[in-house]
Amino acid sequence: MTQPGGKPTRAGPGLGGRLLLAPGLGFLFVFFLVPIYYLGNTSLQKGDINVGYVFTWAWSNYSDALSTYQDQFIRSIWYGAVATVLCLGLGYPLAYFIAVRAGRYKNLLLMLVIAPFFVTYLIRTLAWQTILADEGVFMNILRAIGLMGDNDRILATSTAVIAGITYNFLPFMVLPLYASLEQVDLRLLDDFSLCCGKQRPEATHRLGRAESQIPGPRPILRPSVLHQRLWPERFKPQQ
Repeated sequence: MTQPGGKPTRAGPGLGGRLLLAPGLGFLFVFFLVPIYYLGNTSLQKGDINVGYVFTWAWSNYSDALSTYQDQFIRSIWYGAVATVLCLGLGYPLAYFIAVRAGRYKNLLLMLVIAPFFVTYLIRTLAWQTILADEGVFMNILRAIGLMGDNDRILATSTAVIAGITYNFLPFMVLPLYASLEQVDLRLLDDFSLCCGKQRPEATHRLGRAESQIPGPRPILRPSVLHQRLWPERFKPQQ
């Protein structure tokens, strides 16, 4: 189809396209919107265990929760921010290496990044508890080289929590960054390095094309927001 000016227009989704969307929309409705509705309904109820709870539009529940658990909220946000920065610092070089330098080992390295997903989150967390146990191999090595004292420990500390969050959610940072970096045309990046400082028109044109291929902040912001969205539901702060 074309517009009066001769420009082509994209046809909208037909009946077949809408039918293909139906299973995914139905899944989101049943397993996302319905639970969100029940959570919102429960959060606005008042009562107690003895007499039961009644929906009363109790908006004060939110202010009470913020005032009662203020320290836990602040600690959770701090842990998430530190773990996100660590994931970015570790994940970006790894994603760049896989996308640009890995060569024939690219698929193997991607498989190693994805491999933790084949083990449940609970098992991975329990593995960290075993690794960081007070009498575990890791702690014994740190004590042997003098970095930790006999009464020092890592388990059940902020360091252990941040390390566990970073480990569990590092793939969520690496994979989106890899997908963005893989789309970069390396030949244009070579032009970018060659054309810096040159004023010739053809060099300026090639430089502009190279700059358009460099990922902006969006590939970094997307996994960062995803990381902040996912980890709090897996982490219960201590009182």
